[in-house]
Amino acid sequence: MTNAMDQMKQMMNMNSVLYTRMLNSWMIGMGSMSWTQDQSSFYVKSVMDRMQLATSENVKALEGAFLQMKESQLQLYNIIMESIGAATTDAEMPSLDYLTSWNKLINDMAAKAVSSFSDLSSTAAQTASDLSAGVTKI
Repeated sequence: MTNAMDQMKQMMNMNSVLYTRMLNSWMIGMGSMSWTQDQSSFYVKSVMDRMQLATSENVKALEGAFLQMKESQLQLYNIIMESIGAATTDAEMPSLDYLTSWNKLINDMAAKAVSSFSDLSSTAAQTASDLSAGVTKI
């Protein structure tokens, strides 16, 4: 019986050792998961910080580019205005009297065309009536 008791105690000790080792393995696994979670959190935080820094640097770079573009556009506008001003200073612009005389000449020609058309239509009407009268006389 002592032999059976000894075997039982030995089995219990072995179970206790196995249980302790299993708990130790489980604790090591949990610690490893905790460490992995901490490292992941640290990595995500560092990536987010770098992205925020990159975003603010990109915004500054874009603001600088837009300022440069605005200055270039203003310079181009000034160059174009100076070119137009230089081109138009030597150009001869017709005076208002010159345009008025052209307008009067066009109106006179239009009036003559209308009166010629009226004369032509009355002459055509007279000729048509003479012809119809001549046809009846024949």
